[in-house]
Amino acid sequence: MPLNNARLDLIYIDPSCASKNEVAEMARELRGRRKERVVPDMVGDVRRFNQKFGLPWAPEQKPRFLPPDLWTFRERFHKEETMELELAILEGRLDDAADALTDRIYVDIGTAHFMGLPLEEHWKEVQRANMQKEKPTGPDDPRVTSKHRHAEGAAGWEVAIVKPVDWRAPNHTRVLNEHLYIHFDKTAP
Repeated sequence: MPLNNARLDLIYIDPSCASKNEVAEMARELRGRRKERVVPDMVGDVRRFNQKFGLPWAPEQKPRFLPPDLWTFRERFHKEETMELELAILEGRLDDAADALTDRIYVDIGTAHFMGLPLEEHWKEVQRANMQKEKPTGPDDPRVTSKHRHAEGAAGWEVAIVKPVDWRAPNHTRVLNEHLYIHFDKTAP
């Protein structure tokens, strides 16, 4: 009874359909396989979508703000997907919630793409900073703020994630500078 392309995360074997030897053989085969998880290239997928339709972006483009009309369009698009997500959650439609959440991510990646942002590198910087965070030591941990205490239906501090004393924020300026983005301080004389 070969497993071929069976999913490796959950396999139920009905004892009435397989002998002990067959079960043992399947277990050996499973142990011999590498469990691989394929993660989609979301940024690449959106890039290919934009290129297919000739949407405004070129690989040599420097990071920049969008023109006001394009920004307004993208923001409206994001808000529409957020409203669809909220409605799906309120109505208990998980499939529509999954669709709206995925669409919202797609829209946001597209907006970053239009802005010429090296999103993968910004992601790595945020991930680095997030992985430095930790759980609070208890409800009296001074890092637990009022926003943590207001979590409905849960003791907020129990689900809180806080920044350690030596936490370093994501350095998006460094990432942008590596892509020849020049930030001009508009408040400087």
